[in-house]
Amino acid sequence: MPEDGAIRRGLNLILLQHPKLIAAACRAVMTEVVEVVAAEEIPEAVYAPTPLETSRFNAYGVLPPDMGSWEIAFARYLYEDDTGTVAWWHRNPDRKPWSVAIVKGDGHRYFPDFIVGLNGPTPPPLRLVEVKERIGDERNEVANRSRHRSYGSALMVSKVQDRWSVVRFIEGVGRNQLDRDFDYKLLKSWV
Repeated sequence: MPEDGAIRRGLNLILLQHPKLIAAACRAVMTEVVEVVAAEEIPEAVYAPTPLETSRFNAYGVLPPDMGSWEIAFARYLYEDDTGTVAWWHRNPDRKPWSVAIVKGDGHRYFPDFIVGLNGPTPPPLRLVEVKERIGDERNEVANRSRHRSYGSALMVSKVQDRWSVVRFIEGVGRNQLDRDFDYKLLKSWV
């Protein structure tokens, strides 16, 4: 049996040759050990000082006031679903007692922008969706590789001209890239 120093040296050599190995191991462990707890119920209504734009499928029937321009654009895209896929959607705000969070490999949480309920079996499956303007940011790459223990990974999308595209982390390249056009039915097969 090699001595501790030889084992440590061997591990260091492996990590030098594969520097992302620790981060990948941390992500895998976090997915397995993070405790999933029930969040509080969402508020019964959303309030704003001015009238809000109506929105088909939104849990409140309106576009919530705390949304950015890209999130509003995606919500309007959900509004157009004519495939029967989207049953409802909810804006998932950061750090609220009712928000869904995904714990990343570094232990920090992130809050995907949308929770989307799908038509189908009872209870309907839920999908988490993250809308990104800048896909190459390292934090977005870490988020794109993280998984929720119950809901799986968030589907990351970005808008290119007038079309929404799926953003995938490509291991061989080591960064996020646009993958394919997003369509509503993809929500049903995403894991």
